[in-house]
Amino acid sequence: MFNYRLVYGYGENLDRKKKYVIFGDSYSQFFAPHQRYKNIEVHLYKIPGAPMTGFGKRESTLKVADKIRQTIYEHQDLDLLILKFG
Repeated sequence: MFNYRLVYGYGENLDRKKKYVIFGDSYSQFFAPHQRYKNIEVHLYKIPGAPMTGFGKRESTLKVADKIRQTIYEHQDLDLLILKFG
């Protein structure tokens, strides 16, 4: 499965713990880990009702871009950022 290899295939045998941040619509929950991996830390942020078409708008009611920027600022040591919107 594509998302399994993308998220978990890179960090399983590494010495340093990897930090992944995932943003997405309600379907992004399928990227959440089903098992715990000792070298991977996944932070999942679901934003229901946030389609990719809303990213080009200057004024967004959901403020998705602001939320993503703030989270990146808070997780400055992240290794991978995944955006999964429909």
